[in-house]
Amino acid sequence: MKAIRIATILALALASTYAAADLDKIIPASKYDVKTERDQRIAGDAHLQGQINDQGNQINAVQNAAQIANEKADAGAVRMDGIEGSLANTDDRSINNAVRLDGVESVNTAQDKRLDKTNQRVDAVAWTTNSNTTRIGKVEGRTTTLEARADDTDLALIDHGNQLQNHHGQLQQHGSRLDGHDQQFANQDMINAAVGSSLAGLYQDTSALRSEVRQSRRDAKEAQEHAAIALAVAGHQFNTDRSAGFQMALSASTVGGNQGYAVGAGGAINDQLFVNVGIATSGSQTGGVVSGTYTFGR
Repeated sequence: MKAIRIATILALALASTYAAADLDKIIPASKYDVKTERDQRIAGDAHLQGQINDQGNQINAVQNAAQIANEKADAGAVRMDGIEGSLANTDDRSINNAVRLDGVESVNTAQDKRLDKTNQRVDAVAWTTNSNTTRIGKVEGRTTTLEARADDTDLALIDHGNQLQNHHGQLQQHGSRLDGHDQQFANQDMINAAVGSSLAGLYQDTSALRSEVRQSRRDAKEAQEHAAIALAVAGHQFNTDRSAGFQMALSASTVGGNQGYAVGAGGAINDQLFVNVGIATSGSQTGGVVSGTYTFGR
């Protein structure tokens, strides 16, 4: 049984030594990026699992060998009495082997410490990987959110652009309508200018007509005044007979509401010639007359 135990311990120590050496090869001390360390960890885990499987196979082989040895020991138990001297030597060798086993256990302890450090480094790498994975997940989440917001912004910009195009089209339509109204206004302005010119001509004609009417009224008034003066003077009656002596005449007349007044005087110079004068007025008009009458036949 001691031989089985020693063989098992030696096999475990040897497997631990190989596993630690392989882990030192798989996981370097230098720093890599997260993805490389993760890949290396996966490769190291796979390799470590292979080493563990190899160790299990070796242990099974040792156990089988120990089982065979145990069976042989049981078969030779009847011979134990004859080999007690040999057992004493075997005990000495067992003591030496125990001393060697202690050394192997020390080596296993050191290997266990190295394996613990390696596991700690692997755990640290795994923690860093998980942390980076979490950060990557957050960044991807924020990126997704930003992409969604960017998509919403793009849709809003597209909608706003369509609205601007619609407004631009409406503005163009309004501009066309305004151009039409401007043309109508321009035509109306031309018409108004022509009408204004015509009205100006009419105003001028009317002003001229008014002037003519006023002048005609003045002329008519003067004519009426003149007629009143003539009528008043015509009302004078003289006796041309020399024996009548000096004579005076006074008369008044009205024509169209205009009053006329006349004063005259006359006398015979001799039997054939009679001379008379007269002054008449009507409104603003004043006139005078000198008349002579000659008689034939005396």
